[in-house]
Amino acid sequence: MSKRKAIVLLSLVMVLVVLFAVLSVLGPNEKPVEIGIYDYRGFAHVIKLGLDLKGGVTAVFAVDLEGEDEETLGTLDARIDGTIRSLQDVLFSKGYTEAVVSKQGVNGRQIRVEVPDVEDPETLFSLIGNPATLEFKFNDEVLVTGEHVSTAYVSYDENMQYVVALEFKDAKVFEEATTIALGNPLEIWVNGKKISQPVVNSVINNGKAVIQGIGDYDKCYNLATQIQSGAFGVKLTMVETKAVSASLGVNALRNSIIAGVIGIALIFIFMISVYKMFGVAASLALSVYTVVLIVFLGMFPFVQLTLPGVAGIILGIGMAVDANIIIFERIKEEYKLGKPLAASVDNGFKRAFTAILDGNVSTVLGAFVLFFLATSDLKSFAIVLIISVMISFFSALTVTRMFINIFMTLMNDEGRLYGLKREAANG
Repeated sequence: MSKRKAIVLLSLVMVLVVLFAVLSVLGPNEKPVEIGIYDYRGFAHVIKLGLDLKGGVTAVFAVDLEGEDEETLGTLDARIDGTIRSLQDVLFSKGYTEAVVSKQGVNGRQIRVEVPDVEDPETLFSLIGNPATLEFKFNDEVLVTGEHVSTAYVSYDENMQYVVALEFKDAKVFEEATTIALGNPLEIWVNGKKISQPVVNSVINNGKAVIQGIGDYDKCYNLATQIQSGAFGVKLTMVETKAVSASLGVNALRNSIIAGVIGIALIFIFMISVYKMFGVAASLALSVYTVVLIVFLGMFPFVQLTLPGVAGIILGIGMAVDANIIIFERIKEEYKLGKPLAASVDNGFKRAFTAILDGNVSTVLGAFVLFFLATSDLKSFAIVLIISVMISFFSALTVTRMFINIFMTLMNDEGRLYGLKREAANG
């Protein structure tokens, strides 16, 4: 790399970092910035905040015991637990990744739902509390009901029209229904109204079906949500709903950001004082990491930042710094053996790669386990941690090395500029 190319590359990277940093903070306090005909809000301001940072709404549902007898009451607790898990899945699939669902009340006969940063809580909760009755009929005989549905979601048909896609808990149930109605219309009834009667041209054995003719996206979305709530193990009646103020609030978020800036500044000072130009390269790479992370968190709609999520970001920063320290220490060892600076850097990155990869892979695997097994309030932490670790891995091995190569091209290859020393000669 020539010095001219190194200068151009360094200038380009720094301009892009500053540009994205500015674009990330534009449009604070819910007020977008007008750029031409567009209203723009920075990535940092479109990141969804969780219940503990921004507040949200809470609703309490009572379990309707009407029609329950001694036999069904024996399975009530298990069905309530199943309903809680189903509610969590429904809310998570709708984008409310930090929703919290829990039991409360005498004998756990009430279910409490807390949803952060929701724009239309009344509609959401009314859909959950008023499930749709779904029936597939042939010759007035009910063959399949909503209780057999595993999931319902909005999709498209071959004409790019919105439909409600269904997946059944037991594929055999729907297979038997289509076998009975083969060659004839299979009527689909929702809330006592026939909305479709598609002709069954073949037996469907994959446990999937679609409901057409519902209308626009909102109507399909509402029906899908109602069908899913109709598949709950118990019937729910909403008895209370109210807004919840943030338990930590805007001040706590602001203080967390200030603390983070101070912490990163102290890391810069430490890295530069100990590792000289290597530390400068690591600090610049960490700046790139921070900007890229903000962009990614703003881009992904399923990320909701909570206090545990902030901990995930801090952990990612720690792993990025740790990776750089491992690399620099390996370079020091190579340089002490008398190798040239360029060879020491090359070997140092190669020797550090395995240790860094093992640490990052084990952390990501742990985060995936947490995502699939933990309660919903920790799922966002797992998502943020996965994103943070993957970006930090790229930053340490690629961005840091890029800056080091630029500095080695622009400056004299003297070890003292990088805090390196040769092994003292014997005798």
